[in-house]
Amino acid sequence: MSNSTPVPLLIISDSPSGQSGFGRIVRDLASRIHRHMPDRFRVGTLGFGSVNSRKLPFAQYAWTAHPNWECIELPEVWDDFAGDDRRGAVMSVWDLNRLDWLTRADCCWDDKLRAFLGGNRFEKWAYVPMDAHGIGGRLTQSITDTAGGFDRLLAYSEFGRRVLEDSTGSLGGVIDAIPHGINTTVFRPFPNRQMARAFFCDGWMNVPDSALLIGVVATNQVRKDFGLALATVAKLAESRDVRLWIHTNALRGEWDLQELVVTYGLKFKTLITTMPLDDFRMAKNYSACDVTLGIGLGEGFGYPIFESLACGTPCIHGNYAGAAEHMRPEMRVNPVTYRTEGPFGWQRPVHSAADWAQQVEDVVRLMPQGSYAGGRGSLLPPYLEWDNLWPRWEKWLAAGVQSAAGMEKEELVPQRETVASAY
Repeated sequence: MSNSTPVPLLIISDSPSGQSGFGRIVRDLASRIHRHMPDRFRVGTLGFGSVNSRKLPFAQYAWTAHPNWECIELPEVWDDFAGDDRRGAVMSVWDLNRLDWLTRADCCWDDKLRAFLGGNRFEKWAYVPMDAHGIGGRLTQSITDTAGGFDRLLAYSEFGRRVLEDSTGSLGGVIDAIPHGINTTVFRPFPNRQMARAFFCDGWMNVPDSALLIGVVATNQVRKDFGLALATVAKLAESRDVRLWIHTNALRGEWDLQELVVTYGLKFKTLITTMPLDDFRMAKNYSACDVTLGIGLGEGFGYPIFESLACGTPCIHGNYAGAAEHMRPEMRVNPVTYRTEGPFGWQRPVHSAADWAQQVEDVVRLMPQGSYAGGRGSLLPPYLEWDNLWPRWEKWLAAGVQSAAGMEKEELVPQRETVASAY
């Protein structure tokens, strides 16, 4: 295979046309690889959920999750995408605890898939969304073994890189950390705060200019602490006029959001949206808020946090895991303690709603009247803008071309580039 022949690169994760954070990452990465590196890679996606989109210019395949998240369609997909005699790379953007079937033959129950994976048809790369660590700052042995089966590991954050290196011993090389980016041509402050409020959710909720508008954008799942969010807003409502906007995927999931709103006395002060909203509408809504709450109990990155900052609206988030690396100290809340959850022993932060309410008050006092006081614009660290970030991604991807193509390896391991805290 010559250097000029593009290498097949198949990204496995959520569908790139979906609304999830994983889907957005895949869509951004695949689109940029297709546009900027067509001489290096022929990119495709193998996505879970949602449907394929004709608006996306790369090959898209769909898969159905099985009990252990196995992708038993992978042999047929790879043969169609890459061809029988082609080597390349499969890159996962997924939690490691869902990927043991890919790197550990003893965990793959499907005979055909296990035989295919043993055929050395492609390198295995992982972009790892490490949002927590286990006891002692490490991963359990099963997850460590899964991580050890990848040819290349890339972490979302320095937090994730440290956890991976402490657990795997670096796999004999350097594990890099590169965040993903925000499209600041869309996520930017709305030109006028009063207009942003007037158009907030297309007029579905009246928000007086004097009210404190708080936004929460999160999926309805166990790792998002909606109980903390509602308790925080209720605490603030004791002393000021408050409005709450929740944007989520379902009213009832791990949390019954309507019940929580009623329980905390916020029934007539809350708007919940569950329908897909395009990025432009989301940017307007972020811009209308005085502050948002990042309620993930650990984030690998946390798109809503940085979309909010890009729109000039501060976000409050726990001082734990990857997102905290890129946030001002006054936006971070220290946990009261930690708890251990699940079979993988993840440590999750426990917070006080009173602490969060005080942090909101402090930030609003420092940054009064939302996004527009004193002409303040974006609060996003500039290095998280996609156009500024892409050269680092391009370098990392280019370093794996020859080995993925089955060529003799040169010195491919990039030197680690660390990003200092933004503030």
